[in-house]
Amino acid sequence: MAPDASITEPNLKLVLFRRKNLFQVFANLLTVILGNCHYKLKSVYHTTMTNDFDLIVNSRQTAQVDGQSMILDCFHVKFSHISYPFWLPESK
Repeated sequence: MAPDASITEPNLKLVLFRRKNLFQVFANLLTVILGNCHYKLKSVYHTTMTNDFDLIVNSRQTAQVDGQSMILDCFHVKFSHISYPFWLPESK
């Protein structure tokens, strides 16, 4: 979903697709498959998160947590950056 993301960059790319109807879902999926032109659509919001942040959704949504489907009235998810020493191959 974020073709400009990099494993060496410590930031999180956040891409949100607004869904109005089934046709728009398929149109958005097609733009992702064909290339990174989905960033130009009005129904797509994207940003780079450089700090810790909270994501709060105050409407009834279906979610999946640890393989279990559930419907909740409110979501509150906290995201934070943690560095972890991964071995990465040298780029030439």
